[in-house]
Amino acid sequence: MNQEQIALVLGICLLAGGAIDYLLMKWGDPRKPVKLIQPMGVLLGAGLLAWSQLSPGISKVEEAKLSVSAATPAFVVNALRFRDGDGQVTDSLTGLSWRKRDSGHDTGWAEARVFCLGLGEGWRLPRVEELQGLYDPRGTASASCGSSSCKIPPQINKLTGSWFWSQQASSDGAEPWVLSLRTGKRYSSPIHNLRGNRALCVRSGKG
Repeated sequence: MNQEQIALVLGICLLAGGAIDYLLMKWGDPRKPVKLIQPMGVLLGAGLLAWSQLSPGISKVEEAKLSVSAATPAFVVNALRFRDGDGQVTDSLTGLSWRKRDSGHDTGWAEARVFCLGLGEGWRLPRVEELQGLYDPRGTASASCGSSSCKIPPQINKLTGSWFWSQQASSDGAEPWVLSLRTGKRYSSPIHNLRGNRALCVRSGKG
């Protein structure tokens, strides 16, 4: 219950209590006390206010998470979801932390893996599904990625390209996936293909 709803409930309770008091005084037995209705309305409103504040209901962060997950597969960009940190961005929905910078130049798959592992502290190449989780198909979020604009959270703002390696191979097991954060498309690529491919590193549980 937000502040506007709380104020509305309190106002309705006060008005209702006052109206009932007035009617009872006008048409009821004047010898009987009737000044209990309005205080009861105030108590009811106060009770609803306390419930809204103390109830173990959905917090604002949980509401943000639910709004994102409820919209799957549609992507909902939310400032509460992506937390901007020192050189990284943490996704509060998945628990993943993403580097803001990519490898900075065209790289093959093996070099991309070494680049991420060399950062230490759990950094690695992402799975293709994790990369897809950054992509906003509706285009409500965007960030510069080299000469293009990628449909990703704007906090990831130091990319030099739009195609990124994943850690796993395609279904035939021959070549790993690369995914475009500009178009959302993916394809399998020879591991020595340098043209346009970069490493965007991720790690778990380091928000």
